[in-house]
Amino acid sequence: MVSQAFGRYGGSIPPMTTFFTGGCYDIAKRNELTRNTNGVPRHSVNGVSKKFRRMAELYVHFGKPMAPTLDFSDDAMLSLYNHESYGTELSPKNGYAVGKQYLNLQVTSWREAVRRCIISKAELYNDPTYVDWHWWLDSVLKDLYDGMSYQDLLAECTKDLMLTPRNK
Repeated sequence: MVSQAFGRYGGSIPPMTTFFTGGCYDIAKRNELTRNTNGVPRHSVNGVSKKFRRMAELYVHFGKPMAPTLDFSDDAMLSLYNHESYGTELSPKNGYAVGKQYLNLQVTSWREAVRRCIISKAELYNDPTYVDWHWWLDSVLKDLYDGMSYQDLLAECTKDLMLTPRNK
């Protein structure tokens, strides 16, 4: 099927090309070629990267209030790490995974609200909840205005502020 599509447009599939369909497992398989882990999932929390541990704190922050009955144990953190890195099974009760989903929703909401001038970046940075996580706010808000001209930004901010004419 893929070769037919390439052939239709005059191209061909390069030899030795591997197609990945996406998802954590496929990405993990692709990363096995570049990591020196022999594709073996971790068996201890000590094997989890420092960067993942820092993010896990955020997953707990966003997930625990939404679903306090979920599993936020060290085993659950290790399970999410192995799922993302090696494609292992993941329990639907994994609090870190649910927290990661809530975190992604919150960031998307913030980015839209900041672009529409509903909230400002300063409000997020001044919120005492995120004082220890400015490094993270920097990373999720850094490219917020990339590719936008001043006119685009102004239009984005004013479209929510436009008032409808009063009825007489």
